[in-house]
Amino acid sequence: MAKPQKYRVVLSEKDRSQLEKITKQGKTSARVIKRAEILLKADKNTGLYLKDEGIAQILEVSKGTVQNIRENYCKIGLKCLYDGSRPGRPCLIDGEIEAKIVTIACSEPPKGKGRWTLRMIAEKLIALEYIDDISHQGVYKRLKKMNLNLG
Repeated sequence: MAKPQKYRVVLSEKDRSQLEKITKQGKTSARVIKRAEILLKADKNTGLYLKDEGIAQILEVSKGTVQNIRENYCKIGLKCLYDGSRPGRPCLIDGEIEAKIVTIACSEPPKGKGRWTLRMIAEKLIALEYIDDISHQGVYKRLKKMNLNLG
């Protein structure tokens, strides 16, 4: 016997029309449109609502995604369509480190060297204890972002 759903989606007319507008206009992100479609298919007010497995199969998402969207709708309403900030890995190289990279890159290279290499800049940053660890690729990305060129 199937376990009854804890979070049931029962859309108001206002919510339903707003969701239909989102899916028909297509002027928002695919993620928001997909979430709106999930809610429309899970609406218990219509006699055509589907179970999570059916919705997941039709919209090509996981069953867990459908469950999460249903749960979030029941808790916070249509705000569940939109992501808040999506925290990722915090940036280790801030403006201060960028300034130090530029300072080193623009300074005189060590004796016997014609110019600074990316690896030498990375080693210098670590030696001066400006940052615990950085690769030459990290230095490259920052210099490229600032439109600087060592060559």
